[in-house]
Amino acid sequence: MVEVRRFLCVACGRTVSVLPPDLIPRRWYSAAAILMLVIGHLLLATRASTLAKLYGPSVLAESWRLPGRLAAQLGTSLWAHRAREVGDGPDVPREHLLSRLLGLAGTHARAPADELRAAAQMLTADPASQRQRAR
Repeated sequence: MVEVRRFLCVACGRTVSVLPPDLIPRRWYSAAAILMLVIGHLLLATRASTLAKLYGPSVLAESWRLPGRLAAQLGTSLWAHRAREVGDGPDVPREHLLSRLLGLAGTHARAPADELRAAAQMLTADPASQRQRAR
């Protein structure tokens, strides 16, 4: 269970959610879990049922389609701002894009889990805020 802080704007009446840095908006899984699922699906050719037992709902293990959906969203709704940095395009296979994204984060598909978690946080962070921190 993750607590998400919500604030009410007194001027317009809308709420604003402040997510922890390792969560991607409108996703049920952390950035690290998503990265591990996509790596397993695209680069390591791990079966969806095996990935479901590791990261997802065991009840749906045989028909779990999330890894494939996440792989298809790579570079569009997942890490789009980073995909542009590594030269994404419609003709770039998702496997190559994932390898480039991992390279941008300074890691590879068979890295230890803690290294992949750090890579996911780096990919999720806004590039402008990272440049400001580096100064």
